[in-house]
Amino acid sequence: SAARRQDAMARREGSAKNVLDAESAALAALEKILQEPTQFLKLCRELSDCQSAEQPGQLTGDLGWIGRGQLEQSLEEVAFGLSTNGIGDIVTTSRGVHIIQRLG
Repeated sequence: SAARRQDAMARREGSAKNVLDAESAALAALEKILQEPTQFLKLCRELSDCQSAEQPGQLTGDLGWIGRGQLEQSLEEVAFGLSTNGIGDIVTTSRGVHIIQRLG
């Protein structure tokens, strides 16, 4: 929706209020995901403000195969710290707030 995109744009601009709002929304999303971990992709598509959530056939926020040094450090630490199929806590980066599931 336009409001969701507007919120995402404001968050990328980095005001503290918007970051706190994004983190609050991500925590609520994470609670839903942890209640139904097998529904991770479905819930991400419903709850995400990532542009990939709106593209048919694309996995929401799918990073593909990544190696060390390819992501911001905070994101990389969580991604490589998870076991296969593990779901991490929220991670705040310069690009927004993220919830990660490691698939491989």
